[in-house]
Amino acid sequence: MRLALHTLPMLSLAAAAMLLPADLSAEAGATVIDNGAFEKFSGARRVTKWSYGRGWRAAEGVGVGGSRALVYANDDPAAATSPRQLVDVECGRAYMIAADIFIEGTLAGPEGAGACVQAEWLDAQGNVVGGVRTEPLASTGGAWRHVSAISKPVPKEAVRGRVSLLSAKGGTGRAVFDNVALGRWYRPRLLRFDVRETDVSTDEPQLEMVAELDLSDVGTGYSGVFVWRGSDGRSHRTPPATMDSSLARLVIPSRRIARGVSRLAFVLMKPNGEVDTHLETTFGTDGKGGAAGR
Repeated sequence: MRLALHTLPMLSLAAAAMLLPADLSAEAGATVIDNGAFEKFSGARRVTKWSYGRGWRAAEGVGVGGSRALVYANDDPAAATSPRQLVDVECGRAYMIAADIFIEGTLAGPEGAGACVQAEWLDAQGNVVGGVRTEPLASTGGAWRHVSAISKPVPKEAVRGRVSLLSAKGGTGRAVFDNVALGRWYRPRLLRFDVRETDVSTDEPQLEMVAELDLSDVGTGYSGVFVWRGSDGRSHRTPPATMDSSLARLVIPSRRIARGVSRLAFVLMKPNGEVDTHLETTFGTDGKGGAAGR
């Protein structure tokens, strides 16, 4: 999965290194698919862990960035099959399925055209009791397209999942699939980070930092820290004065913040101390600022 890197250039390097490692968690958890990037080949030049038949082949150098990938190359509508893999999933959890797809020209078929990936939830008898599918693509315009879709929670009767790579039924053409992933989907947990100056008419204006949260589906144990540069030139890491599942808040005297435009951040951490995500904003002594991305 692609993970975004965010830095705090106006904070001290020590603080940034401690709080913001290079890989921040994405909204989807680790993939449950084995060999979703198709890098593992068997001695027979087949992609391991996947079951597939006619119309599909493993190939070198055709994936994203010249990696290995799985290719659908079929001119016989009767020959189309779907590579599949059984995976473990948790009941009651939502999942995101994603992949990179490249189509040469267009895919065509009597029942519509399109390449996509899907996940299905199976009960003990092998019946499909739910699932999710990405939007079918007839063409990718000569470039790679990253596709994804989010499922509803896996129903309680499901005992396993099944991931499939699909072309339209009876379809012909050539498409390349790479980086197929299925991971638990987490709703955004850090929704907004705002900074404002209060009590500006008094001798002691205050700076209020507020992070809006949604921790309703992750239980207890999450913590947070506000990161800011002080008027002493140092970077400070201050826990919230108050924090619950929906809000973290800290108020400090404005005089303690560095003069001029300063960058402040709120970092949300998992119960094990790892960084979950963060938001940052700029703030000037005139009270104006703007939010930066996650």
